[in-house]
Amino acid sequence: MRIERRFFLAAVIAAGAALVAAGGRGYAADEPAAVGVWDCVSATGDGDEMPFTLTVKEEDGKLTATAGSDQGQIPLTDVEVNGDELSFKASLNDQDYAVKLKVTGDTLAGEWSGGGDSGTVKGKRHA
Repeated sequence: MRIERRFFLAAVIAAGAALVAAGGRGYAADEPAAVGVWDCVSATGDGDEMPFTLTVKEEDGKLTATAGSDQGQIPLTDVEVNGDELSFKASLNDQDYAVKLKVTGDTLAGEWSGGGDSGTVKGKRHA
């Protein structure tokens, strides 16, 4: 009986550790923290803001992402995760943009540049 109890306790601790490693979201521990739907705002240096939805998926070990707004959806390219950092590229109105973000729990923040301009991006995981 004592061995069964220890095994059960070890299993509960391991499951809790996996949940913490997954950022408390209930995802698999090996899934990148960036995977999910994010409500974001992009801002220029002049203070102009543009809200958008960032969707990051992992399918068959490959990351894909899209950015969407009331103007439509665009696919993102070169989507990469390195630890808690997410980077991707976007083409919009014949301009190429590079985005680098840091994911911290249910928030992300970073910078974008391209088209002769640059700015910031902030977001929260969609509830």
